[in-house]
Amino acid sequence: MNYTIVKAVALSLCWLALFGTETEARPRRRSETDPRLVAGLRMHSEQKDFRKLPYENGDLSYMVAYEFHEQASFLQMAVGYAPSVSGTMQSPEEEERDGREEVDYVVTPQISLIWKDQAWRGGVGLLRSLVVGEDSREWTSLYWQLLLGLNLPVVGSGVDVTAYYVFDRWGNIPNFRGDNFDFGLSIGFAF
Repeated sequence: MNYTIVKAVALSLCWLALFGTETEARPRRRSETDPRLVAGLRMHSEQKDFRKLPYENGDLSYMVAYEFHEQASFLQMAVGYAPSVSGTMQSPEEEERDGREEVDYVVTPQISLIWKDQAWRGGVGLLRSLVVGEDSREWTSLYWQLLLGLNLPVVGSGVDVTAYYVFDRWGNIPNFRGDNFDFGLSIGFAF
């Protein structure tokens, strides 16, 4: 075995480990297509046409999301958690008598396809909520959200301000009500 070659390779690896290469010295520039980790807050409104959601005006939920970005759109996979909800849920045992019980918390997995144009965002999402009460838990049926927002760039990240219109059936869109909007604020970190 030729120890000169082994010594040269070992010395080269040590040199790279200690001093790196020229390309490593330059920081990587952020791109519009970098994935993002997002944290946010959403203020809910009472949904008069979609009674399975227990939210009342002003209820808050927290959200974490992962976003897969492309040039003109991105896919957002998120989960929302509302630890304190003002509304009530229909108890399965009390369904015939219209019995209601307090809601402990709500967990909402969601997926949204969002188009972006410079600072503007718009899209559609599919959601399903797990409503947990004192004695029962129940999944809602799948429901939808339309969203429109504005992205404000911040160094290394971005802040999104978004309005959400929640509905359970596409046929209900003509019954649009201006007081059925949810509002969200989130910050995303690109990596």
